[in-house]
Amino acid sequence: MLDDDMFTYNETRVLLVEEGRLEFPCDVSADIEFSPSAVYGDAVPGMTCAANSQVRVMWNANTGRTEMQGRPLLPAADVAETVGPIGLTIVGHTLHATWRCSSREELHGTLGALHFVLPLCMSLEFADPTVAAVTSGSAGGVPFVWQVEATEGQFETIRTADRDARLQRALLRVPLLCAAPNVRLLAAAGYFQKATRLLLAGSGPSEFAGEAIVNLAKCLEALFPERPSHSREAVRRGLAQLGYDSETIERTFVLSLLLRSRLDAAHVRMAVLRADERRKLQLYMERVLGRFRELLRNVAERVADGQLELPPHESERTADDELARLLNSI
Repeated sequence: MLDDDMFTYNETRVLLVEEGRLEFPCDVSADIEFSPSAVYGDAVPGMTCAANSQVRVMWNANTGRTEMQGRPLLPAADVAETVGPIGLTIVGHTLHATWRCSSREELHGTLGALHFVLPLCMSLEFADPTVAAVTSGSAGGVPFVWQVEATEGQFETIRTADRDARLQRALLRVPLLCAAPNVRLLAAAGYFQKATRLLLAGSGPSEFAGEAIVNLAKCLEALFPERPSHSREAVRRGLAQLGYDSETIERTFVLSLLLRSRLDAAHVRMAVLRADERRKLQLYMERVLGRFRELLRNVAERVADGQLELPPHESERTADDELARLLNSI
């Protein structure tokens, strides 16, 4: 039904069968459990509530976000439909699908459509997004789980004294980043923060890999502005002046600029990555954040010691610029 390689930034998935052997053709029964949502009648806050219900609106003054929760809740979802050869029912926040499956490839494709495409269709109908959490089932009576094949994880062990020393350094850097001459360092730190949060916010470690790449590239361009040369040359020159060797410059930092222009985060590009290419992108994203963090610390320390002066930044805004006119038209 669908080539699951279509979803560039989702981890490669495999069928895990603990006992038995899948043989085709066979009858398949699959369950896709969505994350709880008010849409499906779950008692969780969101952006959806039942008509004529009593609504409690919750505004978080710390974040500026607004959520609501109605009483009574929407009743638990209970919907059935036949889509082509597949029987589908939604009960609560669980989708149940049954069909006659001819091959392993068809099984993967159909699971991909239900796990990835159906939530997109739900987003066209409801304010609350649907996220598939667990996909499992049985094929010919053999139970399976459709799960992520493999990812890497980066962790850090730290001693208490080291933790406290880092916290102190962070406190002392606040005036440094707030100083007007260091606005480029402030911007770079902001882009880096967005990249790290995007990788943690996705339903998988690389859902927002493309957007994270864009922010890492912006981090470099904020520190090493392109005028009057090309941005990649400006980045190469700036990193070399900080003592980075050419291999690290190319394979760690400039690679983010190259990926940004080739992936679809900054523009539409419907070409997809192969499974092995996705794994390589995931591996790069797992390892690169530490190197960017080291770079920003290096720059901050040199600026604080007077060893480095960042290029000046002139405001790009005027009172009646195009951005102001666009926002005023809203």
